[in-house]
Amino acid sequence: MSGSPTAAARFPDLAGRVALVTGGSRGLGAALCETLAANGVRVAVSGRDPDAIARTVARCEAAGAQAVGIAAEASDSAAVDRLVREATEALGPIDLVAAFAGFDSPEVPLVDVTDEDWHRVIEGNLSAGFYMLRAVLPGMMERRRGAIVLMSSTAARKNTVATAGYSAAKSGIIALTRKAAFEGGPHGIRVNCVAPSLIPTEGRVIPYTADQIAEGWPLGRLGVPEDVAQATTFLLSDASSWITGITVDVAGGRVLP
Repeated sequence: MSGSPTAAARFPDLAGRVALVTGGSRGLGAALCETLAANGVRVAVSGRDPDAIARTVARCEAAGAQAVGIAAEASDSAAVDRLVREATEALGPIDLVAAFAGFDSPEVPLVDVTDEDWHRVIEGNLSAGFYMLRAVLPGMMERRRGAIVLMSSTAARKNTVATAGYSAAKSGIIALTRKAAFEGGPHGIRVNCVAPSLIPTEGRVIPYTADQIAEGWPLGRLGVPEDVAQATTFLLSDASSWITGITVDVAGGRVLP
């Protein structure tokens, strides 16, 4: 069985850069904020829960990095514009972006999905990624540098029990990644995507037995938030300077081409 990561990978080129992480208050986003902070990145932590944001900011500061917390609704385009503006005012021009904000809805058959649930999940995932790209790309294009990572899911890569809206939104994120990479590349901007499998986080228990995990995940374990954080940090760093437009399945082998 392959073990979980034990320490944050180090990418010296990241030191002193400014990152904005949506969905950064808990779970995968919080783990990424801490990993970036450990690499000397100044981090703008965004989410909807001010108390959770403050806890992540404190952990970033404990790692020796400057960090600020900004509450914002990622599915609201005006709020995203404000978020980018306030993050820039607090820390300087944004070099790195991880658009991790998103959510699922209760699992129901496609024919039972209501209009309200459909629009809510599409807005909270796909539109949130689009709004962030539209807000940060002009400044990055002007400076001719930037790295962005969007959040998809194995629900976009294989058939799962996820709802129709979630699967469609996360598939759209992959297409959006390719489009943004194509348009951003000539301006020195890289855009990639991570697609995690099921990962236990705060308040989320994955009800699988050891045998089911061994059968469904060739590496023999479920992921942890640090798995996604380390892969994302690599994609944001200059170590991946000739990589753009791809989706990385951080999924323990659950998705195999």
